[in-house]
Amino acid sequence: MGIRPEAARYFEMGYAEKAVSTLLAVPKSAVKKWLYTYRALGREALLAAKHRAYSHELKVEAARAVLERRMPKPEAMKAYGLKSITQVTTWCRPCREGGPDALLPKPKGRPRKTEATFSSRGRGWKRACASSNWRTRP
Repeated sequence: MGIRPEAARYFEMGYAEKAVSTLLAVPKSAVKKWLYTYRALGREALLAAKHRAYSHELKVEAARAVLERRMPKPEAMKAYGLKSITQVTTWCRPCREGGPDALLPKPKGRPRKTEATFSSRGRGWKRACASSNWRTRP
């Protein structure tokens, strides 16, 4: 049996996060997040290991519910079907500081270079020196 099903069993028996953390030898912070998920969405959500991508609209809606309407984070988890309280916390900070546009997806990967650069090892270096009237060794 895995750790999360065991934790769910202890939650069903009424154990609190500190006791479950001690019994399973898992950090209390992890068990606390599992308990939020268990209370908001039930046993099945705690045991599901899939990662979900959420739309921009859902992120903004959940963040506004917490920030503007003062909805507690566990209730927002339940209302919007979110699996982790960390997601709500992570979305609230940029939304508070930069508005809803701060939650738009960021471009992935390294930014492209705007202009071509030349290597000191290649022919481009000699051409650049010649065009600048610099002296190069023959």
